[in-house]
Amino acid sequence: MDNAFKYIMSKGLTLTANYPYKAVNGKCDTQAVSKKVAHISSYKDVSANDSSALQAAASQRVVSVAIQANAIMSYTGGVFDNDACGTQLNHGVSVVGYGNDSASGKNFWIVRNSWGATWGEQGYIRMVIKPGKSQGECGINMDPSYPVV
Repeated sequence: MDNAFKYIMSKGLTLTANYPYKAVNGKCDTQAVSKKVAHISSYKDVSANDSSALQAAASQRVVSVAIQANAIMSYTGGVFDNDACGTQLNHGVSVVGYGNDSASGKNFWIVRNSWGATWGEQGYIRMVIKPGKSQGECGINMDPSYPVV
């Protein structure tokens, strides 16, 4: 995420509506990215492997995190809880909140993914919060950060 934040600091940011995710390799659409709507001044890292620090940050703003995404590709709903999910970070997503599933009693992160509204729960996944697992589900606690506007 740090490299993405550095890019936004120097080049700015456009809307997803101007430049939607297409899941294909290709050249950058320079016309779409020229429609800048925001800049950031810097970014801050959240303490690694600390779900309490991530929760404190997520209670104030959207937090960028990296996860190992292999296990979530077929996610369709519910609180994702998979002990086999690894920590080889390979995908950036955003923690937009947290909550508790009354049916299972599990606490979870509300995570926005870039794979579109047909994936997961309309583009979101609820990932279990495991206080005893310092790296978090799929490594979610390992490298969180957020932009400073």
